[in-house]
Amino acid sequence: MAKKSVKKGAKRGRPAKAEPVRRRRMIGLRPAPNITQLLEAAARKSGVSLSQEAEARIARSFDRQDLMSEVMAAAYGRRAAGYLMLMGRAFVDVGRIAGRLAEPMTTNLDNWTENRWARSVALEALLKVFETYVEPDEFDETSKVPALAVKLQEKQGGQSIADVMARGISSAVHGFAFEDDHYMEFAKSVRPLLGIPDVLVEMAAKDFAEKIASAEDEAK
Repeated sequence: MAKKSVKKGAKRGRPAKAEPVRRRRMIGLRPAPNITQLLEAAARKSGVSLSQEAEARIARSFDRQDLMSEVMAAAYGRRAAGYLMLMGRAFVDVGRIAGRLAEPMTTNLDNWTENRWARSVALEALLKVFETYVEPDEFDETSKVPALAVKLQEKQGGQSIADVMARGISSAVHGFAFEDDHYMEFAKSVRPLLGIPDVLVEMAAKDFAEKIASAEDEAK
């Protein structure tokens, strides 16, 4: 009986089985009631099941870095967003290291913002990063200032645009601003991040309003 010819290099025996389809695993999840309500509302809006909505949102959470880039670009413009993300990363990374050096026994790496030395080192790192993206003479105070900017500075009692804008933002965050100030809405979103209690802001706003009213009475 003639033997069947076997091609050189061919494997003997039964053919390998196809790679089995990986089954989904059940993961126990007990979200807080408010999270469940939000998921249910989102699932109804999307027309999917609760588990599908939860899975989609978990998957998107892994793309948060890209999402942050998109949000930052939408809020501040692409180039400015790039600068802010670079400086922010340097600020936080160096701040955490400095905080650990200042308080070796700490277990909370985010507490570095409470340490003055750590904040100063983090700020230095932030500026160093930004300096690598500007021309050497951009910080030269003798560089030519546009004529319109000079006139505006004169009207503001010699204060530069940077002075006025920085003071305006900080004042709004701490409550020292008018109700129609365009920084007020921005300030409301920043205060919780900075841990500024509403009661302190309300007291500052009341004091500010009283001083304005007093100044107006004196001017009459």
